[in-house]
Amino acid sequence: MEYYRSASFAEAARRLNVNETTVSRRLRKLEKELGQKLIIWSGKNPTGLSGDALNLVNSLFEAETAIASALGPKDLVRSSIRLSAVPFILNHILIPKIGGYLDGAKDLEIELIPEHRNVDLSKREADIALRFSRPHEGGQAILAQKIGVVDFVPIALRNVPNLPWIKYEPGSSYLPQSDWTEDLAKDQKCSPMLVADIDGALGAVLAGFGKALLPSSLIKSYDSLSLIDECRVNRTREVWMLTHKTSLLRPKLEMFKKWLRQLDFE
Repeated sequence: MEYYRSASFAEAARRLNVNETTVSRRLRKLEKELGQKLIIWSGKNPTGLSGDALNLVNSLFEAETAIASALGPKDLVRSSIRLSAVPFILNHILIPKIGGYLDGAKDLEIELIPEHRNVDLSKREADIALRFSRPHEGGQAILAQKIGVVDFVPIALRNVPNLPWIKYEPGSSYLPQSDWTEDLAKDQKCSPMLVADIDGALGAVLAGFGKALLPSSLIKSYDSLSLIDECRVNRTREVWMLTHKTSLLRPKLEMFKKWLRQLDFE
């Protein structure tokens, strides 16, 4: 199941706290015991799961979910929720507020995974994913819901005039805030500091390298920051919550999703 989740012997080994050779040996032993081909091999390298293995893994996931649902939240010894989100949402929205929820949630662990990439919920790489864009993949097995909006505004150090724009490096040009910054920075002075994400832009602003388009909520968190009066341009990005349809059978997960829907992202 860990290999299915990670699609990598190295990652499966890390999660199981063993080496890659052990993972390979155990899978080959299981194939021999079951008399079925579970892994598609190219020489010594695995390339994926066979049809029989996919059926087996899906059956195990369904059984796991059914057992959790039958026991109910009061009867489970300990529950774990794995949440993947872009670093900004984790560091500046969830972590400052999640303590209160955990205080009232008995026997619950929440794993916070900072990731920019789209995780595969069908492989249970995460139970919940929070993203800045509406999903276009996943099919009917994935539930998607818009839960908030983040306003992007020009921000700089308070009372420091004539700062240059902080732009994004070429590999991050796909980000909407990168395009917005390019439009605003035309014919204006730009910082030699290029960043890759929101946290990088925030760090550069706090270090005095310039001004940047940042979520407006950061002004409340940092007394040294202020909105740039001469450039009140406002842009927004939607926050979407993605879960697998089997989450409906997990009461504690559904309760946590309800809490996420009530978060203020502004």
